[in-house]
Order: sequence, then C-alpha cells, then structure tokens
Amino acid sequence: MRLILLILTLIAPLPLQAGLLDLLPLKRIERKMLYPLSASEVDPSAIGLQRAEVHRFDQGSYELVVWTLKAQRASAPTVLYFHGNAGNLATRAQRFATMQGQGFNVIAMSYPGSSGSGGLPSEETITNDALAVYKSVGQLIDGRTSQDVILMGESLGCAVAIALLTQLDPDERPSGIILEAPFTSTPDMARAVTDVPDNLVERIQDRWENLARAGALTIPLLVIHGSVDEVTPPRMGRAIFNAAPVKDKDFLLVPNATHSGTWRSDTMPRLWRFIRAYGAN
Repeated sequence: MRLILLILTLIAPLPLQAGLLDLLPLKRIERKMLYPLSASEVDPSAIGLQRAEVHRFDQGSYELVVWTLKAQRASAPTVLYFHGNAGNLATRAQRFATMQGQGFNVIAMSYPGSSGSGGLPSEETITNDALAVYKSVGQLIDGRTSQDVILMGESLGCAVAIALLTQLDPDERPSGIILEAPFTSTPDMARAVTDVPDNLVERIQDRWENLARAGALTIPLLVIHGSVDEVTPPRMGRAIFNAAPVKDKDFLLVPNATHSGTWRSDTMPRLWRFIRAYGAN
C-alpha cells in the first residue's frame, strides 16, 4: 500500500493526488501503521506472573483489559505503565516481573484491540482509557491514590502518559513520570523513518503532539533513550526533555542501546532510584 501511495504522489498532479488520496481508506492504513497490536489475550498467571490480576473496565462500547501486579508491601511505590505500539501486555511480562521483583506495584493498561480489549485504537480513545484507569488507581491497588503513582511510558506509551497529564488539574497530578524513547509527534516520526510523502503525512489524524504538550511536564521527570535507537531518533527525546518546564528532571542516554535495549544492568539502577524517590507513600 505504501508503494501505491508513493507512485500516486510521483506521477499525479497535485490536485489529482488530493482526489485520489480521498478515495483511499487512510484511517485504516494509519491505524495499521500506528497500532500493530496483538489482540491475543493471555492470563498473566499462565506466563508465570505472581500476585497478578486481570481487570475489565467498561468503556461503554467495549471492555478494556488492565493488569495489576502487587508488591508484598502495601506501601510500595506504584507504576502505571503504558506500553509501546506493538504486541500486547504479555510481550512486556518480563518487564512487569522485574519491576515487581524490585518491590513495586505495577498497573499495566492495554489498548483497544489489544490483549483481549475490544474497540479500535485512536489517540482520543486511548487517552480517555488512560484517564479512566488513572482515576481508578485506588480501586486497583488498595491504599494508593492517583497522586502516589509514577507514570511510565514506553515509545507510544510516552505519548499516552503525556496526553494524560494534559487532562489533569494541578492537584490531580502523579508524583513523577518516566519516558522511554519518546517521540516529538507522529508526523515527525513519519518524516524521520519513512519515505511517505509530506502531503500524506499532513493527513495523519492521530498526531500525538508530544513536543507541543511538553509544557504539561511539570512533575519530576526521567527520560531514557538509547544512543543508537533505530526507531525513535534520540534528538526527539532530548527535545522533549529540553522543553519540559520542570526543574527536577534527568536525561539518561544509554550508550550503544537500541530502541528496545535500554533495560540493562548498568542503567536500571537509575530507574529504580527514581521510582523509589518519587513513588514512596
């Protein structure tokens, strides 16, 4: 399909290009490119996760699946985790187990069309889902409030976490936020990593304007980015970090790490220290 779009833009006059593009199912194409999610539902206990529960949020026209992994201590820090744009919750099981092993509670939200959740993913829908889960933290982890949690986003999940912050009043905000491989916007990513022409890029509907929303980053912030990230250019993570108005912030550039290679024994202590410092009850 992308080859067809490129041919159209190369051989057709501009007015005709616009008409031809209008005939294409652009939203469906966009959804497949932005959200290559796995619909497969996996029971967390079946893949070895301990003290794990599955919750189903009634979002009106669909149910949203959320996992919780509880720490042994009731006062443990709590991480609300938003995963990247591929796979499902089960593909992050090792990450969740590692955080739980560090003594943290984990709340992990799926996306519409992923991990057994119904519905179709979109920027508006995912943001609304995140807000619903955030406001239900006390029901998911006893003794915790939304303001106690650390938000953690992975790639697309960074955009979800930032969008969630824009929906919150100052007195509703969490205690900190971690962004792993954040991107500045969907159009910027399209221009950086694909050869899709600009007139098509401008038609992207789910824009996830993270850099424009960076003013919402007024809470303690940790940005993690691999120095050789092959998906999200490190300059994007640095741009969001620089634009964040909060003074209490840290940028961790992981040497020789790829997009999915930042969780290493020499870098994870920084992550754990951040969660313990700002996620304590």
